[in-house]
Amino acid sequence: MTTDHISRAPGSGINEDLIAVFGNDAQVDLLVLDGATSVADDDIHADGAALDLDPYVNPHEGVLREAIAHLGLEGVSDPALRRARLLPMLRARREFQHGASQPDVLCLAPRGPFKARAAALRLPRDAAVLAMTDGFYRLVDSYGLYTIGELARQCRSRGLAAPMDELRAFEAARAGGALAVKSADDASALLWTGVGRHASEGNTNEIV
Repeated sequence: MTTDHISRAPGSGINEDLIAVFGNDAQVDLLVLDGATSVADDDIHADGAALDLDPYVNPHEGVLREAIAHLGLEGVSDPALRRARLLPMLRARREFQHGASQPDVLCLAPRGPFKARAAALRLPRDAAVLAMTDGFYRLVDSYGLYTIGELARQCRSRGLAAPMDELRAFEAARAGGALAVKSADDASALLWTGVGRHASEGNTNEIV
């Protein structure tokens, strides 16, 4: 197997995302912290379609988008003012998350076990898995520069650095745009690729 990985904060600050790979010939553990989304590349299916291994929708994001839309209807266009209007809601959300009995965010003083999302699959050795934090996934979800399948295939053919450069260039060009709370985010991604043997040979790797 091979792995490619990249982490980059939007400025010169420290990237708070965490990605890691632990593996042997039989099993590979991919660890991603910070609103992760996982995508399996096209070798999973004969029809060339990518498969989302973690179809998760963050319920808080819908609330944030609705609040931003309301500010737009009110004519609030100044990024600093929009940020000031939204911060109380965001702080209340963070307090709620940190106070949960099973927090879905890492806390300094958790009140219960961390509720991580996990999946285990057996994949053909020539498959690939792209795992990323939500900052990198903005290429799909927020900006619409790629579909899930297109991003997976671009990362496999070009590596992770080129899409990361596109992400940061797009964000720099639209600084102060619609996403006024956080115009750019820490972004991390890793690409696990099998050893290139055809699935019909019966060789598989287990991904956790």
